[in-house]
Amino acid sequence: MENSVLIENFDTMGVIHYFNKENMSPLFEILEKCKGVEQKPEYHPEGDVYIHSLQVFKFACRESNDVDLILAALLHDVGKAVDI
Repeated sequence: MENSVLIENFDTMGVIHYFNKENMSPLFEILEKCKGVEQKPEYHPEGDVYIHSLQVFKFACRESNDVDLILAALLHDVGKAVDI
């Protein structure tokens, strides 16, 4: 799935840049690591953890003004990209 399909009529990157201004770059570095982390297609046909996280983030921004909830939505799967 292409990012352009994800972002249609929604400035996801603009919102991410807004949060980045708040000195949250370490969290976004972790999110970047989600690119290419595959998930089971039967549960996540959209693809990797990064794309899934952006989709959930987009939904949260549409449904809520709660910044904590929106950030939780964006970062809910970052643990899948962490090496132990």
